Amino acid sequence: MRVIEIETAIENLITSHRNGNNFYNEPSFARQLQRLLGDSSKVPKAINKKYILTIVEVFLTNAHGVANNAEPIYKELISTFDSNQANIAVLSFNDDTIANKLQFFLCQSKFRELIQLLNSSITSPPVKELIQKIETFPGRLDYLKNDKLIKISVESLKVLLA
Repeated sequence: MRVIEIETAIENLITSHRNGNNFYNEPSFARQLQRLLGDSSKVPKAINKKYILTIVEVFLTNAHGVANNAEPIYKELISTFDSNQANIAVLSFNDDTIANKLQFFLCQSKFRELIQLLNSSITSPPVKELIQKIETFPGRLDYLKNDKLIKISVESLKVLLA
């Protein structure tokens, strides 16, 4: 039952984010998700990756502006990511939806901010090395997933993408 409630809240949030008037509608759905997760933000394994990718997507914005009333909720949810969730969030640039957003300046800026927010939750040395490569990446971040050096780093982390 809890999985269905959380999954519905995730769907409501992403739908409001992708539709018009999202700056007005998003915060209520973000609060609903936050309430369902509670203080610990324990997410059932069956929907963990979907949850993380949704939070990353909404945090990155729609490239037109920040949903100011929802952003503190997203930061709070991100702050509760465990090490594994943080690893998945760092590697989210491999997801097509996230990669497409990274062509826009605002989304690139928000992804760099996300990396900074996650840095303290990352315990894996290979992921920390990947973060350094992302931070010094010279091009647009939508090119990350096709960069040869980044691909080599990600290949060694495949187990985290599952």
